[in-house]
Amino acid sequence: MNIRRGFTLIELLIVVAIIAILAAIAVPNFLEAQVRAKVSRAKADMRSLATAIESYYIDHNSYPPDGDDRGDFQFDSAARLKGVTTPIAYIIVLPTDPFNDGDQSRIYGPLDPLNAMFPGPPPYTYAYNTKGSFFGDFVDPLDIALPMNPTNNGSPDNWGLTSMGPSRQFDSALFQMPITYDPSNGTVSMGDVIRQGGRIYQ
Repeated sequence: MNIRRGFTLIELLIVVAIIAILAAIAVPNFLEAQVRAKVSRAKADMRSLATAIESYYIDHNSYPPDGDDRGDFQFDSAARLKGVTTPIAYIIVLPTDPFNDGDQSRIYGPLDPLNAMFPGPPPYTYAYNTKGSFFGDFVDPLDIALPMNPTNNGSPDNWGLTSMGPSRQFDSALFQMPITYDPSNGTVSMGDVIRQGGRIYQ
C-alpha cells in the first residue's frame, strides 16, 4: 500500500524563505531597471526636442522664448515650447518628463509658489529655459543664481532642457547651482537630467 506524504511544515517554511530571499534580490533590481529606463527615455526625448529647437532656430534666427523673453511673461514650460509644434511642427507632440508626477510641493517649493512652470494636471513636458550672451542694461539677480535663465532682451541664443530626475525635484534650482544626475551616485539620487544647446555649446 502506497502512503502519500505531504510536505512538512519545515519544508514549506524553507520554500517560503527561499522565495522571500529571491524577491528581496529581484525587486530592487527591477526598480533600478525602471529608473534607468526612465533616464534613457528622458535623454532620448531631449535629443528629439533639441533637433526641433535647432530647426526652429534655422527658420527664426532665435530660439523659442522663455518667460523673461516674452511680452506676456508666459512661464508655462509647455507654452514656451509651443513654437516647435505650431504652426510648423518641428516635433509633432511635446514629450513628457517621466519623473514629473505633478507633486508640486517637491518641484520648486518656495521658488514657484504659483506653480507657474507646470500649471494644471500632469503630464508635463520638460522644463525649458533660455540663456542669452547679451545682457543689456538690466541683469536680474535671480538670473545670476540660476545661470540657465538670464534676461536675454527677447533674443535667446542658448537654451536648456531639464528633467527632474529620479529625485523628482529640480535640484539645480533649489540649490542654485547645476546638479547633474549621475547614476553612479545611486540609481535614485539627487541631480537633474540636463541638456543644453545653442551658439556657445556648438
